Amino acid sequence: MNFKRVIILDIPSLGIGEASDANRFQSVGADTLGHVLTAINRSVALPNFTDLGLGNIRWANPFEVIAQTSHPRGFFSQVHMASNSQSEFAGLREMFDFQGTDRVETLFGTLKTTQLRNTRVSLLAPYTSYLANQRGVEDKLAIASDQQAFNALRERIELDIPGVIYTRLVDCATAAVDKDVTSYVAALEHIDRHLGRIMDDMFSSDILIVTASYAHDFLMDGPQPTREYLPLLAYTPQVTTGHSLGIRRTLGDIAISALDVFDLLPAKQPSARSFLGEMQ
Repeated sequence: MNFKRVIILDIPSLGIGEASDANRFQSVGADTLGHVLTAINRSVALPNFTDLGLGNIRWANPFEVIAQTSHPRGFFSQVHMASNSQSEFAGLREMFDFQGTDRVETLFGTLKTTQLRNTRVSLLAPYTSYLANQRGVEDKLAIASDQQAFNALRERIELDIPGVIYTRLVDCATAAVDKDVTSYVAALEHIDRHLGRIMDDMFSSDILIVTASYAHDFLMDGPQPTREYLPLLAYTPQVTTGHSLGIRRTLGDIAISALDVFDLLPAKQPSARSFLGEMQ
């Protein structure tokens, strides 16, 4: 498959169950999404998440609300973070940094320095020092709500310019900090509605990656963020039915896959691997 643009949607806080090393981080029993869906006292509508295969990720321990589907439109995976840091921003660095020939480089910086195919990098996110320090990225927008983020994202999708669009949502993370189950579920349903519109707007040469840069199970005691597997859903209009991408061992697979789109794979990157070749 040939792609020319990568659209990354980050939903910080959205963990999907304790990671294999949860005991090292006082996170045994953590399950942000599972606990939220169990705690809410009403039906939950997440048809686009379901359609992409979110329910298929946990085939051995299914969500009570999100059904498995026999013909998911997306490719799906659990991601185990490689970093031992519990910082909210460790996952962000892991997602986009990679070892270049001489030093650690970022996906964003690499695309801008190569100026490959007139690519454009867009960063739609609340302020973080990591994103603010990405040099040479002209299109940066500080966002304060998911609605603002989706409005800006859809505007950029319509332009059909090659490159990377990274959007970091805020409403679920805010609800998690506030320990507000009702607002958390409402934010998920809002994201789900926009997911459907984004998939309708996408061009055949686009790939959408939905993930979370950290987990925050606010319904359990203990240190936060929590050590959980993180979701990875990948969608392209080029494929009608997806499948499992297995367990990914680092969020760095996202940067490596994006570099693979633009034929910029580093010579040696033992800790991360592209999943483009698995999307068949």
